[in-house]
Amino acid sequence: MARPLDAAQAEAQAASTRAQLVDARRDVRTGRQTLAFLLNAPVEDAPLTDEYAIPLPLPGVEDMVKRGQAGRQEIVAAEAGIEAARQAVSGAFSQYYPNVSINFDYFIKRQSIPTAQDWLLLLQVQVPIFSAGQIHADVRAAWSQLRQALLDAQQRSEEHTSELQSPCNLVC
Repeated sequence: MARPLDAAQAEAQAASTRAQLVDARRDVRTGRQTLAFLLNAPVEDAPLTDEYAIPLPLPGVEDMVKRGQAGRQEIVAAEAGIEAARQAVSGAFSQYYPNVSINFDYFIKRQSIPTAQDWLLLLQVQVPIFSAGQIHADVRAAWSQLRQALLDAQQRSEEHTSELQSPCNLVC
C-alpha cells in the first residue's frame, strides 16, 4: 500500500540509524579504552549503570552569601586590616603610659653591691610629659586608619552583595 518513495525513505532512515548506532558503539569503545589508559584500570568491559545520586537540598540564598563572603580573600584581608588597625590604636594609646626599663648590663659589669645612685642608673622610668602632642597625633592617625579599614571592609562587602543582587547576574 505504501508508495515506493516512502518505503525507500524509511529504509534510508533505518540505515542511517544503524550507522549512528555503529558510530556510537565505536565512540564508546574508544572512550573506554582512553579511560582505561588514563586511569590504568580495567574499565573497558565494566557495565554501564544509570545511577545518579540526588544532591541534598541547597541551603538558602542568605547562607550561600555568607559562605561566599567568608571565603573571599579580599574580605578576609579587609578583616585582617581592621584587626591590625585596632592593634595600632591600642599601641598608640599605650604611648601615654610611663615606660619602665631595667639596665641589667650595667648591673652585671659591677663588682660591688649597687648603691642608691647605682640603682638610679639600673632602673629607668620615662614619663611622656612633653610628647603628649605627638602621642595625640599618633592616636588620631591610628583612629583614622581604623575608620578607613572599616569603610574599606564595608565597601568590599557591599560590592559583593550588589554583584549578587544585580538582575543581570541572576538572569544572564
